[in-house]
Amino acid sequence: MANKKATKIETINAIIEKYGVSGDDKAFLEHEIELIQKRNEYKSDKPSKRQKENESVKDALLALFVAGEKYTATDLANALGIDPNTNTTYSPQKVSALLRQLKEAGAVVSDSIKRRTYFGLPGTEFNPPTADAE
Repeated sequence: MANKKATKIETINAIIEKYGVSGDDKAFLEHEIELIQKRNEYKSDKPSKRQKENESVKDALLALFVAGEKYTATDLANALGIDPNTNTTYSPQKVSALLRQLKEAGAVVSDSIKRRTYFGLPGTEFNPPTADAE
């Protein structure tokens, strides 16, 4: 098993313990630990810019769904149009990743038919196409 890399807090605590740091130096290092902990708390509470953007794309994806209809990631990527952040079209890979998140949240369901994955709203019937429809 590979050695786990020590965190900054673990390193500071090891320095305090190993060298017997005391007085003002110890107070300074403990203050640094507090600052690191505050920064870590702040980061985990606030979604990133990309996460916020992805939430708006997920909302747009859900708005495209019609009850009972099924779509591929490519269909939905084409229907989304242009990404305002990159000025390019959405890739099926990005849409697929967001659909996977929506599926985990229970907002959509999926099924594979003839090696293609289709997505729909909960309750959508995923029947394979009949010979007449091909």
